Order: sequence, then structure tokens, then C-alpha cells
Amino acid sequence: MTSNRRKPEKEFAEILSNPSSSGKRRVKRAINQLEFGDYYRGTVKIIRKVKPGPIILTIFDGTGTIEAVAHTRIFQNREIESTKGTTTYSFGNLQIKDSRTKSKAISYSSDTSYSPESENCPLAEEEVVEDAIVNIFGKATFHRDQLELEIKSIRSSSMDFEGILQQRSKPRRTEFSIPSQRYQAMKKRFIKIAQRIRRAIMDQQPILIRHHNDADGICAGLAVEQAILHEMERNNIDPKNKIYRSPSVSPFYDQIDLFRDVSKFNRYTNHFGDKSPLILLLDTGSTPENLFALQVLKSFKYECIVVDHHNPGNLEDGKSVICNYLEDHLNPYLFGYDSQTSGGMLGYELARFIDEDFEAPLYPAVAGVGDRCEGEEIDKCIEKSGKNREELMNMAKVIDYLAFHFRFEDGEGVYEQVFTNDKMVNLVAREVDRYFEETLNRILPHVQIEDFSAVKFVSLNLEQFTQRGKYPPPGKTLGLIHDYIAGQSDLKPVFTMGFFGDGIIIRATEAILPVPELLVDLQKKFPLAAVEGGGHEQAGSIKFLELYGEQILREIKARLENISFTDNK
Repeated sequence: MTSNRRKPEKEFAEILSNPSSSGKRRVKRAINQLEFGDYYRGTVKIIRKVKPGPIILTIFDGTGTIEAVAHTRIFQNREIESTKGTTTYSFGNLQIKDSRTKSKAISYSSDTSYSPESENCPLAEEEVVEDAIVNIFGKATFHRDQLELEIKSIRSSSMDFEGILQQRSKPRRTEFSIPSQRYQAMKKRFIKIAQRIRRAIMDQQPILIRHHNDADGICAGLAVEQAILHEMERNNIDPKNKIYRSPSVSPFYDQIDLFRDVSKFNRYTNHFGDKSPLILLLDTGSTPENLFALQVLKSFKYECIVVDHHNPGNLEDGKSVICNYLEDHLNPYLFGYDSQTSGGMLGYELARFIDEDFEAPLYPAVAGVGDRCEGEEIDKCIEKSGKNREELMNMAKVIDYLAFHFRFEDGEGVYEQVFTNDKMVNLVAREVDRYFEETLNRILPHVQIEDFSAVKFVSLNLEQFTQRGKYPPPGKTLGLIHDYIAGQSDLKPVFTMGFFGDGIIIRATEAILPVPELLVDLQKKFPLAAVEGGGHEQAGSIKFLELYGEQILREIKARLENISFTDNK
């Protein structure tokens, strides 16, 4: 009896030569565009192979992944060649002789010039292995409510799949959300970083997002995370164990976070065969305090990209001290600009390059307002957000309040509510304002104010007026005092300093004593004081050994006293 089943190769040829031979038949070349009943033809990479039974493959073509089933009948046929001989097996003192007929598999093909390396030749089952690049033809069907591909033909390919991935990983959108000269100056760097992240998504390389634990850093982390998740969904990639987001409480990538991350990903690699991660540091990472952590990451051959707006310190040939340890580094200072485009503003533009459909204009507006940015970029972001400064500042206050309580947690599902749930924002904002009012009433009578010739110096012993684990924390408390006094002040700039036994926090209305420069000077003058810290020109924190505390406070005060109106101008 003759079977009426058509050979897959014949069906393949017929459909390609006459795609409209059936009204429902459509031949597509992108996995992410497949629908039930479509046919697919393209070059793919085999990500995973599972057997026994029919072979189940996970295949990837640069646009998406899909499970594919391959029955044995589609593979290159094999003949069995018999050989004779005796084989002796030794087990300690025991020897066993085997003289049975052996079977050796040999391949044949109607094409006498066949070799596995030949382009577009049928493959034997054992030649279909993980990481192989092959040409596939098949039909999209459903299995357990999931779209899968029934493979009808699988052949060898010599196509440059690496080139395909590089081309497909290029951002599809390269226009910024707002017109900006400084963004345009950084455009090539934005595109390069976005392409590297998109490629990591395609390669299913784990991605870790580390961001500063404030409103600015959290907005950056949320934007980039959501863009990556959207792109994974577009490529049919399961995000489980592929993307992680975690805040950094310290203003730099400290050793606690560093070694926790290294240990986790080493364990995932050793136990589950995961690839090494791509680490993204957002709104953190640029300052010299990050050097040790980045050196450690490079020693483990982990790739790291920094997107930050904090002052990176001295530059040589447009590079900072950390650049040699990074895959890439985006910071306005590297292009001759300042910190007035915050980490969340930069992160949002990067997210739009990662995912061409991503739009969330509240993120950069909340980030920039919360970080006290000034300039045309933040003004345009506020305009696009549809909210005023007061509303945006309320949202930033709520995020900072939540971050204080979440600490090392990512706050999944709660931070997102800040951008959609006005009732929750208003409720929490009122509670935060109550804390602020009580704090001001309690502390203002004890603040010391000294009127120097060119600056108003405000100081406060934070150790006496803040409690560990209680809101508002020391930095927020000092910010409240500074904002209140600056609002009552005349034209003189205000320099506010809160001090502990082993550290200080600084806020200033002008960069009269820039924190990064002050930090370097103190390190030189007090080399044994273990001085470290960082921040912006007008806000930051510095730590030191308590033994040197009084000397450092006197040094800062003396510098402020010696500033003249001419220096200030």
C-alpha cells in the first residue's frame, strides 16, 4: 500500500514556490511574528536539545525563541556497516572476550558530494547539537496552549549568525524623548550601550541592574528593567533567572553588594551552567570609590556598564580612572557637561533605545526633580510629564520614603504604584510631610548659623538629633534644615554641614566648596584619616576616622571663612 503522505521536502518546495497555494499558508522569516498555521523558514541557533522521544529543540533566530519538535524521519538516513573482530575487556583480574558482530553507522545521500560541512545539506540526528547553526523549515502549531514549531526540514548552514545577531541587536529607535544638545553629544554612547544590552537579551545572558537607592536611581532602574522585560517578551524569552534588579544603599558599589553578587552568579554558573552576567550600574559607579569593586569584577571576567551623572574625578583623554575596567561608561562629565541630567533621566533615554515601544515620561521628570536638577532638559521632561514640580516632588518624596523602608529589597510592585496610584501617593506624602514638620520643629532651635563674609555657614550635630533606623535619616534631615534656611536667606550662598564623630554630610546652594574637590584635598592633607566619600559639587558625604574629626571640621570651616565675594563669583 502506498502512503499518501507527502514528503516534507516536497511540501517545503511547493510552499516556497507558491506561497499563496493555500489561503492560510504564510511563510515568515521571523520567529516573533509567527502565528498558528504559519510556516517558518530561517537560520537559527540551537539553544537547547532534549531527548528521548521526538527531539525537542529550543531555537533562536535573533528575533525570538520557540520550542521546536523534530521527528526522526526528517533527519539524514543512515546505513549500518557490519565489522568483525574480537574485543577484550579487562575488569581487574577478569578478562572478557567479545567476538560479536559490531555495527558502525555510515551516512549516505542522494547527493554524492554530501558532507556535514556543506551548505544546506540534510543533517543526521547526531549533528543537531546545542549551539549549532542550522536552516529550519517548519509549521507553527499549538502544544499545551503554547506555540511551537513542527520541523519539516533541518539542514546545515554556514551563514554568519554572529553577523545576524549584531545587525538585529542594533536599536530600532535612536531619537531622544526631548531635544537636547548634551544628549546628542552622547548619542553614539547611548546607541552602543543599548546595542550591548539588546545583544545580551538575545544571547540570554543574565543581566543584573544595580542602582542607587533613591528616587533618581530607582527611576533609572525601573525604566531599564521594564524596557528589558518588554524586549524579552518580544523575543519570547522567559525572564526567570535572566534579569535581576537590586538597589545599592551606599552611594557607590560597596564590598557587601559586590561579593554578594559575585558569589550568587558564580553559584548559578557552577550549578546551573548559566552564563556570566552583564552588570549595569545606574546612578552609581562613576566615582573613584568604585575602582576596587570594578577591578574585582574584571578579575572574574564579568562585564560591567556604568550609566551615572556623579563627578568621576580627574579625566585623561576623556576617560576616568575606572574606564579601563568597564565594558562602557556613560556620564555627562566625560563629554564636558555637568550632573544636571540625572541618572534617572539618562536611564530613561537608554531604556527607550533598548525597547522602541517604551514610553514612561514620568520617570525622568520624577528623577530629575527629586535630584534637584536644573536646566533645559529637566524643564522639558517636566513639560512632557503632564504634572507640575510640586506633584513630581511629592512622588519623589514617596519613593525616597519607600526606599528607606525597603533598603536592600527591590520593591517590586510597590514603586510602580507611585506612577499610577494618586491616592496612595497623596496619603504617603502627607505622612512624610508630617515627619518633616516634626523634625524641623525639633531641630531648628539647635542649629548653629555663622555669617561669614561670602557665605552663610550652617552646622548641626546630627548624632544628637537623629535615631538609627528612624525616618527621616540623617541625609534627609540635613536636607530639610538646609532647604528651610536657604529659603529664608538673603543673597548669600548657604553651606550646610551635618557632622557625626566619623563623617559629615554637605548641602550647598552653590558650588562654593565642591564636594569632589574637598574630598581630594582632605585625603592629601590627612593621609592617615582614611578619608573617603563622594557626591555632587553641592551635595555629598565624607567619612573619616573619628580621631581626625575635629581637625577636619576646623579645616572646612577655615576654608569657608577665607572665601571672598571675588572667589565666589
